[in-house]
Order: sequence, then C-alpha cells, then structure tokens
Amino acid sequence: MVGKKSKKKMNLNNKSPNMELTGKKSMKKKGVWRDIKFPCSTKTMYIPDTPDTKTSVVAQAHYKGRSWEPKIAALLTKHGKKGSTAVDMGAYLGTHTMALVDVVGTKGKVVTFEPQPWAFDCINKTLKKNNIKNVKVINAGVSDKKGKIRFCSDASGSSSVCQERRPSAKWKEVYDIPIITLDSLKLKNVSVMKIDVEGHELNALNGSKKTIKESKPVILLEVWSKRKTRLNNVKNFLKEVNYSMKHISGDDYICTPN
Repeated sequence: MVGKKSKKKMNLNNKSPNMELTGKKSMKKKGVWRDIKFPCSTKTMYIPDTPDTKTSVVAQAHYKGRSWEPKIAALLTKHGKKGSTAVDMGAYLGTHTMALVDVVGTKGKVVTFEPQPWAFDCINKTLKKNNIKNVKVINAGVSDKKGKIRFCSDASGSSSVCQERRPSAKWKEVYDIPIITLDSLKLKNVSVMKIDVEGHELNALNGSKKTIKESKPVILLEVWSKRKTRLNNVKNFLKEVNYSMKHISGDDYICTPN
C-alpha cells in the first residue's frame, strides 16, 4: 500500500517443501515511541527498533518521525464516516488504523487485522498509550475461508502468505497463521476498508463479498499491478459487485460503488 497465477487450484494449507516451518516466530520487538502526524491528529506510536526492522521503509519513516502514505491516509479520512465501522486489513504497525480512529470517532469502531504477532503487539502498545478503546485488533489474516495458512516473513515486516511468494532464503520465519473471512464478523455500516494483504487480495475480497454488497464501503486496495492475471481477476470481482476501480499511484487503487 507475483508472477502468474497458477491454473491449478491453490491449497490454503500449501506446505511446499521449499516453505517448511522454520520454528521461528517473533512475538515482540524492542522499540521506541514516536509522535506521528495524521490528517486529523498526532498520535504516539510504538515503532520497532531492531536490526531487522532497519530495512522496513515504513518502520524507518516512523522512526524518523515522518508520516507514511499521507495520500492514502487523506483518502481514508475523506471517505470514512463518523459513527461507522472501518476495516484495516494488513495493518502492520497500525499506521492507517490510527488515521481511521479519527475518521469514525468515539461512536464508531475500527476492525484491524495483523497476522504477525510482533506487529500485533506494536499496535496494541500504541492503542494503550493513546487510550484508544474503539479498535478491535485481530491477530489473523483475512481470506475466503476459515482455517490456517502458511505465512512467510523476513522478520522486518516484509511478509505474505507463502502461496503468493517464491521460495527464498530471505524468509527467516515461516509459520502457520489463522485466517478468517470478514463476512464471518457480520459487520454493519462499514464506510471504508483498506486492504493491503501482499498478493492475497482476491481471497480477502471473496471473503468480504457479503459485507461489501451490504455496506458498499469505499475500498482502498493495493494490488501488485505486474501480476496482470491477478489484477484482472480483482477487476472482475469488483465488476461483479458493481464497483468501479481507479488507479491512484503505484500499486494503489480506490474502488467505489457505482
């Protein structure tokens, strides 16, 4: 906010011999507090400060006190509504969750998904520090069914479900994470959604179809544009639910109901 899709049906419990469990899973990371400016406020965020997170552009931007993706934050602020529900899929450190908190106000709520345990911990530290009580953080991924799926991480924040990535020595941590569908939460009055799930967006959208049809939220979506088949499948999904898709920049798109 890769490569061609296989014609074979993907198995959510894919256990490729090249993606074997490593037995490593970072639960917490030492960090520092930084004041970060959002469209409607400044919040104090817990930012990891470890050798591996030095390669994370998001973590390093915040470490230096800078905002991240201000254009996306501005769009979330523009399209979110007071008293509504907002969804942040693939929150990482909770950057856009913090912007969404201001958007929905104290009478609204934010539902945030982050499968990496250490990043989940960072978000909860930030929420506690800022006395934010209207965010539900779920330590799971969003997909098109409930279960478990193999997850690959380089321990810095670069991560994805393994079926979306090529085998590589950079995946220092490989473990299974729980996955659920957004529809299973039966959310109402969803005004805006941010989806940044590193290649798994079509699965996440399919698992959110009922919510999208009922609430008609504005969706800020990252899709790897170089994967033309994947991008076309996402466009077909959006057409099916009567949405338009407009390019913002890079791999980011805004999707709105017709």
